[in-house]
Amino acid sequence: MSKRKTIERQEKSEKNKLVSTYILNTSTTHINQLDETLRQYISIVQRIKDQLRVYIYTSHNMSRSRKLSALYQLREELINTYSGSRHYFDSTPYGGHAHIVKSSLLNIMLTLESSMEYNPEDLLDAINLISADQDLLSKGISRSVHQMRQSLEQSHL
Repeated sequence: MSKRKTIERQEKSEKNKLVSTYILNTSTTHINQLDETLRQYISIVQRIKDQLRVYIYTSHNMSRSRKLSALYQLREELINTYSGSRHYFDSTPYGGHAHIVKSSLLNIMLTLESSMEYNPEDLLDAINLISADQDLLSKGISRSVHQMRQSLEQSHL
């Protein structure tokens, strides 16, 4: 009987190790995906902000159809990226910043698309405000990723 119990304990221990390894790998994958999603989102947001800065001063020299086409492409890229990232961002306390960044960029695009006059300085100020939320999002999620990795490492020591 003691040999049988020893074998059962070993099997149980091996199953527990497999479960623990699975949880570790799943958690690590989720953390890495959150980190990668943040990098992609921030990269696209930065590129869109840079392009909008150019459009603010040059769009009056562009044909309306060309301007609308360029802004449409930016808008679609932003919406697609945000919709693919939202699940990850909403799993942190910083998801609201990603939404604010997206919505603010869309508002600037709508202003540029309209036929109404706009003050370029106001739009540049709006982009600077977006940068502040972008920074809060980036630093907050990076801090969360770091804390999750540390917690995961400590729990599997």
